[in-house]
Amino acid sequence: MGGIRVLMVMDSMDYGGTETHVLSIAGIMKEAGTHIVITGEGGPLTKQFERQFVTKLTHRAFPGTEAYERSVTEMADLMVEENIQVVHLHQTPSGLIAALAAERLGIPVVFTVHGMYYPRNELQDVLSRTTAIISVSKPVQSYLQRMDIDSLLIPNGVDINLFSPSDSAARELRNKLGISEDATVLLYASRLAWGKASVCSNFLSASKHLRSSGFPSLEVVVVGGGLQYGELERLKERIHLEAGNSFIHMVGNQDNMPDYYRMSDCVVGTGRVALEAMACAKPVLAAGNAGYLGWVGPDCYDTAWNLYFGDHGSLRAANRLVLIEALRKGISNKDSLMYLGGKGRDWVVKDFNAEKTALSTLQVYRQLLDEKSTRNRRGKE
Repeated sequence: MGGIRVLMVMDSMDYGGTETHVLSIAGIMKEAGTHIVITGEGGPLTKQFERQFVTKLTHRAFPGTEAYERSVTEMADLMVEENIQVVHLHQTPSGLIAALAAERLGIPVVFTVHGMYYPRNELQDVLSRTTAIISVSKPVQSYLQRMDIDSLLIPNGVDINLFSPSDSAARELRNKLGISEDATVLLYASRLAWGKASVCSNFLSASKHLRSSGFPSLEVVVVGGGLQYGELERLKERIHLEAGNSFIHMVGNQDNMPDYYRMSDCVVGTGRVALEAMACAKPVLAAGNAGYLGWVGPDCYDTAWNLYFGDHGSLRAANRLVLIEALRKGISNKDSLMYLGGKGRDWVVKDFNAEKTALSTLQVYRQLLDEKSTRNRRGKE
């Protein structure tokens, strides 16, 4: 297994689900003998990528400029220098540059579509130059089908060894944040922009209501950064002023996400956050860009997967009243939360294991290389 030389291309090495996905599957591929090269603009995760892989930083360039043409040429030079056999794209601006470079060299291109947020024209432009397309969820696959684009369904993979149940570090983190052991901790983790920032705003308002109506030991932790972080920080301050105490901890982006999941009693999130939290045996209340799904349990796993935990589809809007009702019901029954957490861990291990995702992706690479080899042989006959 392995031996393939792969270039993984991202826009940047920022905090986010796409970057975490690449870290997870690329690490497993490397262990399987695959040569991995990572390229993209730098960011807070650059050191993590550099510790594990050959990493080449790029700079953003705009189409129609001399700098853009240089970027395509430099990308092609990198592919030649590293003897790349497969190029794997994950985002559109960087993806188009890499696709154009790979096209010049006759290298197969894979694009993993991580959501429905890509500018449509950019997405179609990149996909028209792509050899194989992967969707991370059923809604994404359906979205592409509506554009008459076929794709393979390979779910997001979670490193179940990294994201696993544990208590020791969780207790230390609670102490660091000044949260008592007997407090009920609600965690919200996301990039704080657009739809997910709106969910966070409703979540904070719901938490204020719950703390003043039966849950005085409630503590809230928000992990993530983004365009609307400042706006949410101001909302936090207003809530604290009105409540007369401080119970919301906004900690920004964090490298040690497993510990943050572990220190919580339940997690409000969507998409990859939901999968990571469940891998840590934490119950998940799913709400995301598309709206509200609810508590994720065995009776709704199919629905959760079909809607990608509220990120790519939903049952209803994720407003404050809906979150109050759901959270009140959930945190009133700790036994039920523990049951959901345990079952969630089992489900992620079975269906969303990063090793399974990585091996399925390697199989796509091998198939593309086999097809290329067959075409080359026929061309020589």
